Amino acid sequence: WTGGPAAADYDVTTPNTYEVIVTENSSNCQGTQTIEITENKAKPDVTVTPDAGTLTCTTTSIELSASSTTAGVNFRWEDNSTAANRMVTTPSASYSVVAINPVNGCESETPAVANISEDKTEPALTLDYSDDKLTCESQSVTLTATGTNVDLLWSDADRSTTASISVSEAGTYSVTATDRANGCQTTLSSPAIVDNKVLLDIDFNVTPETQINLGASVTLDVTVLAGEYQTIVWQRNDDVITPDDPEQHQETPYGLVRYVVTAEGGCNTVSRELTINVEWPTVFTPYDGNGKNTTFVKNLDTPIPLLVYDRFGNKIADTNDGWDGVATSYSNKMATPGVYFYVAKLPDGTTRRGTVEVYR
Repeated sequence: WTGGPAAADYDVTTPNTYEVIVTENSSNCQGTQTIEITENKAKPDVTVTPDAGTLTCTTTSIELSASSTTAGVNFRWEDNSTAANRMVTTPSASYSVVAINPVNGCESETPAVANISEDKTEPALTLDYSDDKLTCESQSVTLTATGTNVDLLWSDADRSTTASISVSEAGTYSVTATDRANGCQTTLSSPAIVDNKVLLDIDFNVTPETQINLGASVTLDVTVLAGEYQTIVWQRNDDVITPDDPEQHQETPYGLVRYVVTAEGGCNTVSRELTINVEWPTVFTPYDGNGKNTTFVKNLDTPIPLLVYDRFGNKIADTNDGWDGVATSYSNKMATPGVYFYVAKLPDGTTRRGTVEVYR
């Protein structure tokens, strides 16, 4: 070899053009051959994408992708996996990959490194409440959640997302805070909200009964069955009356009377009603001397003035206390038997018109 050994084999380590001369021993004839040795030790580049990332409660894995501008390279990760892409689920600063050129066997001078960190910190959350009882005075409870950079979701029927909610039903309510940065969640529950409301209920009764004769008195009583009332309003035929005792009223009605009591409590309002029907006499016998049924609406506790007319429209009596059958407009003679029309001025300020028969 030119510049080399006189041997059949010549190991070379540098690129060059090498010449070999072969001599035939018997004739000393020679032959010459040149060989060009080139060199390819180019190292491929390598890149990993992404080169940094963070695992969170919502991002539980990250895909790392290796690439090179050298075509046809192979990859080798630190765990000896060889795919270009790999999925990682744990934090590490040592995810690395090299590229290997299969043509020359060279690998990238330095590996590409990905630094994967982790943020799974649950957000701080507090839950405050105005009360743990529902009452007639406080028929709702306010729950308030406090957190920073979080989205809130309540367990109420509306699935509220506000910081505070107002609840009016018994039960336990929870709120979940989701960290906007890492998606991690914290959930807190309220104490059991207890319903202590007692609904008002009343009974309304009359003594002796709802059907009475003219001149009889009735006693109306309100009985509280449950809860407590704040006010009771009485009405007689839609007009408001004010008894001395809000739970009892006594009076002498003179016709069809509708009584309504309305009791208002802290939680609810209850109304009850009674109708009293007063029966007026339709006949009397002023001629009998036995003292039975001899007058018409006379001698009541409260006198009732009357105007009495015969069937021709003639006024035959004008009294301040019922009628004893005497035709005061006709020389105080007894009225003849028959049906008479009357106009009564009642003590409650109303007027009643009707007929009564004088019977012998």
